[in-house]
Amino acid sequence: MGTGSLTSSFLRPPVPPVPLAGDGRPVPCADGAERPYLSLDAAASTAALEPVLARVHEFIPWYSSVHRGAGYKSQVSTCAYEDARSAALAFAGRLCGGDDVAIICRNTTEALNHLAYRLRLFRDDDVVTTVAEHHANLLPWSRAAGLLVGQPTLSRQLRMGTFAALDQRIATRFTIKPMDLAESAAYLRHHLTLAGRDDPLLADDAIARLHRVANGLPRALNNAALIAAAAAGKDLVDDTCARKAVAELTRD
Repeated sequence: MGTGSLTSSFLRPPVPPVPLAGDGRPVPCADGAERPYLSLDAAASTAALEPVLARVHEFIPWYSSVHRGAGYKSQVSTCAYEDARSAALAFAGRLCGGDDVAIICRNTTEALNHLAYRLRLFRDDDVVTTVAEHHANLLPWSRAAGLLVGQPTLSRQLRMGTFAALDQRIATRFTIKPMDLAESAAYLRHHLTLAGRDDPLLADDAIARLHRVANGLPRALNNAALIAAAAAGKDLVDDTCARKAVAELTRD
């Protein structure tokens, strides 16, 4: 398999994002021209889905106080609210009437605050966060967690002015360094063994090149080795195959 067919075999064609309310509206751009708006932000500021917006518009005339009114509209709103909680439990595979409770929150940050409180964490519990997490969602865990683990961007987030209080509470810091060449070779051999491959798949010079392009980072090394092995179609991937894989990874 050559690199020409590699892209079509391993990279899926781009999929259009889910249509959101407000997509397609003309907005001014930096060059002064107007173009149809397309939201690529799927975090806290995500717009509503069109079916959700339509359902809200449909229900607004019936809306009234939830759990706090005796009028007909209040009863309708309360029933709709409880139906939504039941639907959330069903989606999670939980039965209504059991020990599980669905709590409807206004946003992700509020949900994480509820979760951090309800989990009853202790000082020896560990909390793992990732680069995908919004920085505002780190704060709830700082009240109880003894260990806060994340990707390299976590340290940059903690240096932001809004996290001064959390940053000051961290007594000990440790950064796991990238793997060296020997560790990368052992890492690849270990995972090949787990996959059932006892014979060598990657030549030493190929491992060295893949290690350099991955900068010793496990995930990048995984991707480079996978592409090299698939592109080669050989029993042993040499440096020539690794060079082709690197070119495929680094091309625009």
